[in-house]
Amino acid sequence: MSLAEYERRAQDAEERLAALEEKFSSLTVSRIGVDGSLQADLRRLMAKLAEVEAEQRQVRRCRLGPYPRPVTAHERPPSSFAQMEEERDRLKYQVLHLSRALRNSDQAATKLEDKNARLQYQVQHLCRAVKETDRNVALVGSLH
Repeated sequence: MSLAEYERRAQDAEERLAALEEKFSSLTVSRIGVDGSLQADLRRLMAKLAEVEAEQRQVRRCRLGPYPRPVTAHERPPSSFAQMEEERDRLKYQVLHLSRALRNSDQAATKLEDKNARLQYQVQHLCRAVKETDRNVALVGSLH
């Protein structure tokens, strides 16, 4: 092989490496925001809900003064077994959907981690190829 051919192969390897690095950087920035943030969004929303509920309780206390606030139908303890079963079923339904959303976000995160690992392997492999090509170019250059 001539020196020009080694240089051409090194340039091709550098271009492929640059393309892979660009794909890798766009994947980690754009996809994480879409797929991996569901669980974080859920936590953030739950924290915001807790803040709003605390603020609402404080406003009610200030508005009602020292008088106890009226108890709503939802806050009253269930008066019958049927109401308790209905409440239990409602809560099970909520737990089912929350756990499904969490499971889906975990699966999306796992897929993204797998893609990330594959891309890192490819980048490492190309880096090794570029280094090997550089060594070969230097060796051929020293022979001439």
